[in-house]
Amino acid sequence: MIPYRFFNALPNAPVNSGTWQGPSPLSGGYLGTFITGTNTGGTYIYTSSPYGVDSTCPQRIDSIVAVPFPAPVINLINDTVICTNQTVVITAGTSASNTYNWNTGATTASITASTTSSVNTSTTYAVTVTNQGGCTETDAVTIDFIVCSGMEENESAAHLSLFPNPATDQVQIHWNGSLTNDTRFILLDARGRKVLEEILNSEFQIIRFNGLQNGIYHYSLIEGSIQKIPANSTSVQLL
Repeated sequence: MIPYRFFNALPNAPVNSGTWQGPSPLSGGYLGTFITGTNTGGTYIYTSSPYGVDSTCPQRIDSIVAVPFPAPVINLINDTVICTNQTVVITAGTSASNTYNWNTGATTASITASTTSSVNTSTTYAVTVTNQGGCTETDAVTIDFIVCSGMEENESAAHLSLFPNPATDQVQIHWNGSLTNDTRFILLDARGRKVLEEILNSEFQIIRFNGLQNGIYHYSLIEGSIQKIPANSTSVQLL
């Protein structure tokens, strides 16, 4: 929150015995202190009596229009699944006039998400962005780091088939490996953002791509805590 003294912005130095009226009460008496995030935008009027307080003396009327400052816009990537030996860049904005505060302690517009864990882990990265008007916005993204075991992935790849490819609005998955209550099909876009996740509960299953744009997507198969098929070795094209 940032305070602004409206009195200091009035022209020709009016007397300091006037009063303010407007959409919301101002603090500071004649100073008319407007606080972002607390006061309401609109027209504020300062009434003073520079020529005397007698009823026959004219009053001076000044006004200031407070225009609401827009909140900052944050466009983080979607929740994403990557291998534990991979990294992904998370960007909260591009404006140099904004301030950025991440829950990691970073104060830059972008950070690189990574892990040193040797087991599956999940980390949420949250950021608060503040603009010049003192307005703030907060957003967060969760990155799932999965252990990618090359030998097991290669063996398991033979168990999965996906058709048709290219596809339009859906594909059929044929998975003849083991099924648990946590065997998941995950679809990632070209930037590595997770756009779809669905539990596999049968050997043959239809996966619908409702609302997805045309393009190349990578898919991954995770069974329990093990990534059976890495996303960097599989893809499907949507037409």
